[in-house]
Amino acid sequence: PEERRVVVTERIFGENLLDFSYTKYPHLDRDQKIKLFTRFGRLALLDLVIGNGDRFFRISKRRQEYSFENAAEANLGNVMLVLRSGGEAPIVYAIDNAMDQDLVNDPSVQAKYHEFLARIYSNPSLMIDELSSNMTACMKVLVLPECLIGSSLQNRQKIKECLASFNQDLDELGRVAFAE
Repeated sequence: PEERRVVVTERIFGENLLDFSYTKYPHLDRDQKIKLFTRFGRLALLDLVIGNGDRFFRISKRRQEYSFENAAEANLGNVMLVLRSGGEAPIVYAIDNAMDQDLVNDPSVQAKYHEFLARIYSNPSLMIDELSSNMTACMKVLVLPECLIGSSLQNRQKIKECLASFNQDLDELGRVAFAE
């Protein structure tokens, strides 16, 4: 018989990152934005360690070699954000924390992934540069105006402006903050 799996999680009264990027993000001040991007960087490091390449970046396995996948889309639905009152940075919730089951069950895959991590961690500046540049590129792919097809012209223009600001902040604030 087919195995049934159940996932239980707390209910989060927030928005995924894509929605947040054009509804609440424009109202954050610079310090809140930097703290938010720093939290994303910390979560990305955890994802890297557990082999979850389905949130801020993608990990490719070609010819049994692991690497960051360029020009892939981040899964911004796997991050929920709740805006706090009092001017604090948003709370970041990681959802759908899946990892490649081969990393748990297959020793040869574990060894290859360990080699990938060892290569990255052996040079911290390389790790920071590769991870932050990949995160920036992947997060921008989904945060583009193509998601606005059903909106009114006025709403589309406003959302485009918000997304452009988010993309600019990814370059100017995100890359540095991801490395914190």
